[in-house]
Amino acid sequence: MFKKFISITTATLVLAAGLTLFATPSASAAACSSGLLSPTSTIKGVTITVGANRSDSAFSDFYTPGPLRSSVTLTSAEASGTGITALTTTDGSPVYWLYIAPGINSFSHRTISGTSNQASETLVDGRDFIIRIAPTTCDEQYYWVEINVGSSSSSSSTPTLTAAEIAANAAAAAKAAQAAAAAVRAAEVAVAQTKLSTVLKADKAGTQSEYRAANINVTTDASLARINAEVLKLSENDRTDFVKIKAIAEKIEFDESFFNATARPTLSTFTKYEVVGITERILLTVNTKLLELPAALRTDAKAIQDLVKVESFVDQVANTQTRSTVSSAALISRGLLSADSPYKHSVRSGLGSYPEGSLNTMAKIEAAIKAELVKAGARKAQTAEIRARIAARNK
Repeated sequence: MFKKFISITTATLVLAAGLTLFATPSASAAACSSGLLSPTSTIKGVTITVGANRSDSAFSDFYTPGPLRSSVTLTSAEASGTGITALTTTDGSPVYWLYIAPGINSFSHRTISGTSNQASETLVDGRDFIIRIAPTTCDEQYYWVEINVGSSSSSSSTPTLTAAEIAANAAAAAKAAQAAAAAVRAAEVAVAQTKLSTVLKADKAGTQSEYRAANINVTTDASLARINAEVLKLSENDRTDFVKIKAIAEKIEFDESFFNATARPTLSTFTKYEVVGITERILLTVNTKLLELPAALRTDAKAIQDLVKVESFVDQVANTQTRSTVSSAALISRGLLSADSPYKHSVRSGLGSYPEGSLNTMAKIEAAIKAELVKAGARKAQTAEIRARIAARNK
């Protein structure tokens, strides 16, 4: 493998044909703190298994195939197919790549930005990629990617997997993809947070896009203005503390979502904060009563959920389409009816004749139930009196 290399030194990578591939970076550059090749990078549409990197062009420890090398394993169909080659970095640094094609002098050395589709090229088993990353803040990195191509039609050397094994492999692949995506996202967030903290430390306000890139949710201009005002009150050091900044933003976002007098919450707002039971029928009433909540109850969704539960019950009683579903237990649980009352059925039956407007608040429901209890008591007393009279005549 790579027998046409004459020498590899810390100065240059040289081929027998006398072609120089990469120049060594400046000796003054500092080594990067971690590998920069993104684990989501692909060759012919297949994810690369990322190995070690070197911060100069001394590839001597890459000569022997093994765990230091990166690798990609392709089927014959994938090797000749049109899958996308997408070489990316975790910090956005430029990527340069070299495919050592079967004809050693037919390679090219080019800059790519994101993807390069080698639709016209068939990758060959044993030929390799060399990847060079050129960051601006630290030393260049080099990766040696070993290409392994197997037959897509060979069944003798490939064991037949069970359904459980296939499912397990798929789950493992999905988990790995999620982890890789999370790693890329974390790197992007770290870069964005550094950028935003630089803005904030300069006593400048951050934009919505800058906060969002830094994983701070800001949805409105009103929220943005309040968040910037609070964050810029922090000390210079605390303007880099994104735990504190996120807490400030979440508190303000919550307040703006429910308690902005001009921009009232919609059904989706309640869903976002996991408040259940809200409907179009009670939305206006709930929104009105939210503004009546004292400041001490405006810190989380509990008081909002309690309010929705009450108004949902009121609407269930008031709505003639759902009133029959209100049980005696529901009335008892809310203190509207005593558990030992002998008039449970009479009260529920009596409520059925009320118009919706007579039961559309908790106060009206309480008054109606009291009235039904009085009626039921009067009917019972009247019945007892009639029975007494009949008994007296029969003596």
